[in-house]
Amino acid sequence: MSYTFVRVINNNAIVGADRKGEEVILLGKGIGVRCIKHRRYIVASSLIEKVFVVEKKANERYVEELIKSIPFPYIDTVNKVVALAERLLNYNFKDQLFLTLLDHISFSVRRLQAHEDIQNPLLQEIRQFYPKEYDAAQQAVELINQELHVHFDENEAAFIAFHLINAMSSYGHSLNKKMTIIMSELTDIIQDTFQIELDEQSIYYTRFITHLKYFLGRVLNDRHENSFLREEQNMHELVKEKYQSEWECALHIREHLKQKYRVDTSDEELGYLTMHIVPMLTKRK
Repeated sequence: MSYTFVRVINNNAIVGADRKGEEVILLGKGIGVRCIKHRRYIVASSLIEKVFVVEKKANERYVEELIKSIPFPYIDTVNKVVALAERLLNYNFKDQLFLTLLDHISFSVRRLQAHEDIQNPLLQEIRQFYPKEYDAAQQAVELINQELHVHFDENEAAFIAFHLINAMSSYGHSLNKKMTIIMSELTDIIQDTFQIELDEQSIYYTRFITHLKYFLGRVLNDRHENSFLREEQNMHELVKEKYQSEWECALHIREHLKQKYRVDTSDEELGYLTMHIVPMLTKRK
């Protein structure tokens, strides 16, 4: 697609317009310098490294001011980080992630340069419950350290991982954070109940965590059970009879969610949760 030059943001960013007249932000090293004297000029594709679409008109000024204030090496590095994450996670991110990471990384670098101690309180939980996103973020941190000559550690990897999680999720930042905390609490309940340490490398643990994310997504959003659960309305009676100790553990989880988060959990949800607890325990024996 070809773009027409509209106005300069800085030496490395301009506002362009597509064939329909919709404005976009075009990024590329020196693109502003090359286009500044040529209003209505068709921008050469070789100058464009990224096309950024501002989803809401009200955000245009903020986006332009942000890009204007950030050196091009940061823009170029974040562009590489997003491309890396897309490849590692096999996911096409929306442009909003680029903007979010650009803002976050530039701020984190300033804090690092000011010798501020940056600790991520959810480091262990993110590493435990979102290993793929965390691994991708670790590689992103290695890239950032190399490109920007900084020394980010695992705490920054966890921050970036959480931005990836939010960008891939429909739940939003606050709910994702809440779910991450609750998952840690619920796995602690299981470990305390059975006096064991769960094997985080086990396929059964991975399946349990996957189910837990969907389970919490439903109950925290006050959604009714999915169609599968409705078809299995009597399953919890069978589960309760056959797996008594695991069912009791699930009841502890229900009580915890009700007392701390005021969340109600149906017997059907609890039965299905129990069925994901069972393999983690039986495969240890």
